[in-house]
Amino acid sequence: MVELIQRLHETTTHLDLGLPGFSTQYSLHSQEHAAYADYASSKFTFLGHLIDELKATPCSIVIMAQSGTIQTLLEDYVAMKHVYARRHDRASASASQESAAPVLGLKVELLVSGSHSAIELEQRPVLIIAFDASFDAQDSQVTLIREKFLSPTTPHVPIIHLLVANSSEHIDACLPKSMPSPARLKLLVRATYQAQAHLGGEPTYVPDPSDEPEGRSMDYSDLQRAIRKSPGRKLSLIAKMVVEAALSTDFDTNWGLSPMPPLQLDEFDSTPSKPSRAASSTPAKGRARSRTPISRAATPIRKRLLVSIPIFVRAYR
Repeated sequence: MVELIQRLHETTTHLDLGLPGFSTQYSLHSQEHAAYADYASSKFTFLGHLIDELKATPCSIVIMAQSGTIQTLLEDYVAMKHVYARRHDRASASASQESAAPVLGLKVELLVSGSHSAIELEQRPVLIIAFDASFDAQDSQVTLIREKFLSPTTPHVPIIHLLVANSSEHIDACLPKSMPSPARLKLLVRATYQAQAHLGGEPTYVPDPSDEPEGRSMDYSDLQRAIRKSPGRKLSLIAKMVVEAALSTDFDTNWGLSPMPPLQLDEFDSTPSKPSRAASSTPAKGRARSRTPISRAATPIRKRLLVSIPIFVRAYR
């Protein structure tokens, strides 16, 4: 079940990452494969909009993700956007130092979550992006970066964690870390199953002048087409708001994203279920095991699950 949850986390990051062997119709280092990421991942789409907003700005951002294929995919994706990316993992450390030419505009630093290798950043990043579930706010790399560039006149480097509504990663972020591992895993699996129908949240309409047909009012088919375009528009708006806050002198004051709606769980109940008749009539050496996890805390877990998180991005102060 731990392996299954990890694959669900990876699939949330990119549609194909959770598949065995990670094989798609495109070769891994091709431009087509990097472009495919826009289709296969809301996180990559958001990153694309963010890069477009910052491309001409002389600044840097840090993207933290797990080791392996996702690092190569991020590197190729950033390159597709014609932006300089430097990987800090050992496998490509020497290759990343080959280019000594000055870089104008945005620079992207790719770090592996939980890595203990030494890192050298030339300038203060305007943003740290936690790209997947491997991120840990207590990571020593994060602490070093934030403390290095902290001064009386310069605040901590802001961190945002990209989350997809009602995904296993979203649910995992809502569960208390202090729970015993078996009980926490059971609750995570059950809540993920219950929330699967609501993955990504409810569809919303983001209006645009191009939605209005010429010479007539909008009908149902026009609205349906506009709704299909709305997720991309929403991510573009969110990216602009994040950039505005990151480039400002006061990130907290300029953080304008509204809270994400609470988790949507179908008939989720944290109380123990009653044994079924079949279970009670079947001989067993011990008591029948409940299929529903039981919290050892007095407060129902449902209240903890409904913690609000900003839509798609969660900011760490």
